[in-house]
Amino acid sequence: MFLNQQAALAIESLANWIFIFPVLILTAMDGIKSGFIAGIAMAFITLLFGGFTTWFYSWFSILTGWVYGIGIHKQWKHTLNFAICFAITLVSMVMMALLWAGIFDMDMTQDYNQLVQLVPWLDLKAYVAFSLVLMSFLQAMCVHMVALLTCIKMKIKMRPLQSFRQIKSYPWIGYVSILIWVLFFFGRNMLKFSEEVQTIIQICWFIDCIILDFYGVLVIMEFGILRNFRKISFIAVFGAFLPIVSFIWILLGECECLFSLREKISMRMRV
Repeated sequence: MFLNQQAALAIESLANWIFIFPVLILTAMDGIKSGFIAGIAMAFITLLFGGFTTWFYSWFSILTGWVYGIGIHKQWKHTLNFAICFAITLVSMVMMALLWAGIFDMDMTQDYNQLVQLVPWLDLKAYVAFSLVLMSFLQAMCVHMVALLTCIKMKIKMRPLQSFRQIKSYPWIGYVSILIWVLFFFGRNMLKFSEEVQTIIQICWFIDCIILDFYGVLVIMEFGILRNFRKISFIAVFGAFLPIVSFIWILLGECECLFSLREKISMRMRV
């Protein structure tokens, strides 16, 4: 709190997820009651020494840390912990956008107007929704990775980690993706949908791209392991965020869902 005030609230604005870890670690180590008491104490401290924005950021962070810590302590699946963290983060992001727009008159149309010059088909509502989902996903991923690394270093008992090679892909994801892409590209020209339907299709398309991009990363990492090129993990993750390279990753992700590409690569390279 002191550092946050001395930094002109920069910590809560740029890295508010740091507030998550004290209550997360305590809950994971000592259980639900200890984490709850610590969370209430932290909330009172922010109430006494923080401002309105500090309350908003810190209380959602405390809730996220407490629930995630419960998951570690109860040894829930790591995917469930991540999903809960993502859901709470998304709710906080949506509320933040609504509050900031209503109270501080935050306007995202300026960024949208600059971006739409490069991407004319981009819808404002879809852009806002995609931005909130993407920021929530990235923040939840940061929390998830740092929490797991911290628990490993502090030797906190938790559910054993699974290899990324155990992450399964499903053909129905590939079929749904094809349907979404067809509706997305033909819906803007040949098929006449209402503006609301086009917005929903565009949001689904953005989410689908994120999912396929993730599976594309898994394909690249699988190839690197089989080639004994461990450093390719960084290239796989970094490439997922590059505009042109990410479309190659998305294509690989689609092939992974439809044809189990990782298994075929593994079988061919082991022969």
